[in-house]
Amino acid sequence: MSSFCQNCGSPLSASAFCGKCGARATQPPPAHSGSAAPFLKIGLILVAVLLVFGAIAVGGIYYAGHRLVRSVEHATGQEPGTLVDSLRSAAASAAKAEHAPQQKRDGCLLLRSEEAAAILGVAIEKIDGASNQRASGEHCEYFIKPDTAEESAAKLKQRFESIQASKHDAKLDASGNTSEQMRKDGIENLIKGIGRAGASSSPDMPYFSFTVEREQGAIQFGAVKVVNAIGGADAMKATETLNGLGDKAVLGPLDAQLCVLKGSTSLLLDLSQVPDGREKGIALAKAMLARL
Repeated sequence: MSSFCQNCGSPLSASAFCGKCGARATQPPPAHSGSAAPFLKIGLILVAVLLVFGAIAVGGIYYAGHRLVRSVEHATGQEPGTLVDSLRSAAASAAKAEHAPQQKRDGCLLLRSEEAAAILGVAIEKIDGASNQRASGEHCEYFIKPDTAEESAAKLKQRFESIQASKHDAKLDASGNTSEQMRKDGIENLIKGIGRAGASSSPDMPYFSFTVEREQGAIQFGAVKVVNAIGGADAMKATETLNGLGDKAVLGPLDAQLCVLKGSTSLLLDLSQVPDGREKGIALAKAMLARL
């Protein structure tokens, strides 16, 4: 390829200097069409790898979601595919009702404060069914007077001494039910007492609460079952199926949560601070189920 002197513009020969002005012949570096090829190939490979990993990630998410949906359907006794149809129907209904006037039910009408106080064995200072960060749908929260630090310490000491005084064998009984064993040993009430002592410093933390799902109750009940299974509570026999309460009912680990399904409506009770949660939870649920 011919080139020209950058000083005077004369054609250059094979010499290292210009034959006219004597300037050093500076030729532009030859353009090699293949010089960028390795970098281009590397870039294409990286893009391909990222696309493959992206596809794998999306596939993994889809697979995990598919398994979760199947688990919920199995737990609720639904036919395969019905959960997806229910979710689509719920989404469509929500979209239609987005701008429509809605009448929110007052969950506190299901359980009056005096009824709750009689079952829980504590004085209820106030109840609240307004939307908040913990719940926006139909629900009610029940508040009691917070214990002082001295009162909390005295209660914890009493429960701890009660456990030490009991001669119950620490080994699991024949049923192997972890929650039942913890009830006998007093561990359930001790742990809940510790939780209540921490909650006493937060006056906005309710002592007891419940939520109601009237349209998609089967989905909520199934989700509770799936969480218990995934978390290992079922394998540890820390959950209990309760017969004669609604259509289906399951009591969670440490008797801290009770979910009841009646028709298409589910009732979820938070008993995480309530001692003797099984007995009191069943009584609370029965009082509310009669009004659903």
